[in-house]
Amino acid sequence: RSYYKSCRYDEAELLLNKILTIYEQGSFAPIVAADNLRSLAILYATTGRHEESHQTFLRSELFMEQMKNIVLEHSEYSEGQTISFMNLNTPDTFFSHTIMYMNTGKTAITDTFNRWMQWKGSFLERQSRYETTFAHSNQPYIIENFKLLKQIRNEIMNLRLFKHNRMEEDEYRTELWKLEKKKKELEVKLLRESRFSELIKEARKVTASNLAALLHQDAVYIDFAKTAIYDFQNKKFGTPHYLLFVLGEKESVSLVDLGATEKIDQHISAYLKEINKVKEQKLPNRLKLDREAKYLYDLIIKPIESLVNTKKHLLISPDGKLNLLPFEALVTPSGEYLLEKYQISYVSA
Repeated sequence: RSYYKSCRYDEAELLLNKILTIYEQGSFAPIVAADNLRSLAILYATTGRHEESHQTFLRSELFMEQMKNIVLEHSEYSEGQTISFMNLNTPDTFFSHTIMYMNTGKTAITDTFNRWMQWKGSFLERQSRYETTFAHSNQPYIIENFKLLKQIRNEIMNLRLFKHNRMEEDEYRTELWKLEKKKKELEVKLLRESRFSELIKEARKVTASNLAALLHQDAVYIDFAKTAIYDFQNKKFGTPHYLLFVLGEKESVSLVDLGATEKIDQHISAYLKEINKVKEQKLPNRLKLDREAKYLYDLIIKPIESLVNTKKHLLISPDGKLNLLPFEALVTPSGEYLLEKYQISYVSA
């Protein structure tokens, strides 16, 4: 690394390749190979060898996946140790390289998306299974319960957005509590009854290909990734950004940089501060909510309008502070709430 930092790139490349040769003789653990391959990929990116950099990042991430599996499969690692390992070994440099230098290459974007899916782990096993159960079930009682759930979720959103200014505070809180209780009961029931879990187990290795196969033609999968952006020329990390993957049913993946997380998070905080006035027995100011919801639409959805305008169903996997945002309440340029234009489902990971 001292060779790299002092711009002695030829010597740095020679040393890193020597270490990798030693690894191939069985002298090091996968984490050592992953770390050195990542350093080599960064070196290639810094010197403008971007295709070599991309392929080397891929090799590094394969070794990192091996190491992740070792950590996850050994019971002696505590949950805290596992989380610490994941946080210390994020694919941020790989993602930074793709968004900065490889964003016109469909194969490179798909490679990056697949790695994001792997890094997030078996997210399908932890998602709200009732969402996908509806699309695959032929059982009438599941379909009916799902329709009822959608109705209750819309009632909750309508209550929060349209009715609270016309109700007494006690009446509003009581009605909201009843609807939330019904919603939770239905979610638990659908999760228990779901037979989609077998398909989920078969699809543990999530890729653009098998995820696209689960999407119906009017649905699109939207996945946010909070990423620390690496500056290859100045050799340091900058401010984190929200990157956004968009996947349609034909395996076409797009990657969009939404910019610094700080600006988006500030508007999310302002929105939540207003809506959380309910906890203080106050009614939120609808004008303030809608103003922040318009800002957030412009920051989050507007950059991908051309990719989602023909769709009816958005499956959203948030990251960072976006996990706290009710996307249904975002306000479009025409003044509609997003829930009036799309069916919205959440995929947690």
